[in-house]
Amino acid sequence: MDEKFINNIKETAKQIIEEAGSHKPQVFFEGRKGGFDTLVFDFSNELEKNIALMTIRSKLETGKYKSVLFIMEAWMISRPNEEINERPSQAKDKKEILSLVYKEDDGNGKGIVLPFKREGKKIIWKKEIISDKIKGKFWEVW
Repeated sequence: MDEKFINNIKETAKQIIEEAGSHKPQVFFEGRKGGFDTLVFDFSNELEKNIALMTIRSKLETGKYKSVLFIMEAWMISRPNEEINERPSQAKDKKEILSLVYKEDDGNGKGIVLPFKREGKKIIWKKEIISDKIKGKFWEVW
């Protein structure tokens, strides 16, 4: 996946949140012979989330894909000097984010975090955070 494709997906995902108010988890799989497969998930509990993760993992283990891009709306907390012992979704200081994680089959990847704030029905985007230090298999990062 090239940067232009990832950027187009990022901008489209932002637009979906702005217009619909939310973004369902979505995965793009780039095939070794070209083309893309896409999955969209709608999970509301840990069991459904784990089943989605197993589905993604089984597709990746086929060896038919050279890269994957996972997009989801999530919660984030940042406390650099203290240990975090709670789920971000339950923290009082949580922040809403749009997360994009891109992984190649060699284990290298990149993460883009787009924090945002809701003011009524309006979405205010904060400064994006980019990390190119994502290593390991995709399902170990998620």
